[in-house]
Amino acid sequence: KTLMLLYKSNPPLLEWFSSPIVYATNPVTFGPMQTLAPAYFSPSSCMHHYRRIAEQQYTGYAKGGKRKLKQYFYALRCALAYHWIDQGRGIVPMPFADLVAGVVASPERQQQIWDLVEVKRTSRESDSSPHMAEMERYLEAMMDEMETTHLTVTHSGGTVDALNDYFRASLGTLW
Repeated sequence: KTLMLLYKSNPPLLEWFSSPIVYATNPVTFGPMQTLAPAYFSPSSCMHHYRRIAEQQYTGYAKGGKRKLKQYFYALRCALAYHWIDQGRGIVPMPFADLVAGVVASPERQQQIWDLVEVKRTSRESDSSPHMAEMERYLEAMMDEMETTHLTVTHSGGTVDALNDYFRASLGTLW
């Protein structure tokens, strides 16, 4: 199943390859799969994924009112991920700090994001966010920019044959 997700350029799977947290790994199989991953990255497919989730989360709360912090971060992270790819930076990094540093040029805007992170860190999962007009406008502008891009979802350059070869080789090393 993992190889089929990789073939389809599954964004969360691609992000996991850069995760600083690894619960368990087998270097014999993980290393080669991590090396294969960039060949299966489809910018248009991933951008479509991030745009769809950002739109769902953004429209899922009332603008100008209370919203769950979790929804706010889902929309913000996906919008930033979309722009990361749109800027030609490749696979989106898992660490949020890397994503913010790579996409958000303004130190003031970065600080606003970190202030929001601090609010989230000291809150419960179900807590709502206070209205933050400036962050709301920033997110709205990012959402507007995403709407102007026409995406034709394309497949990556990676082949099923390369994944099958990897799978057979992995079986050979494990047994």
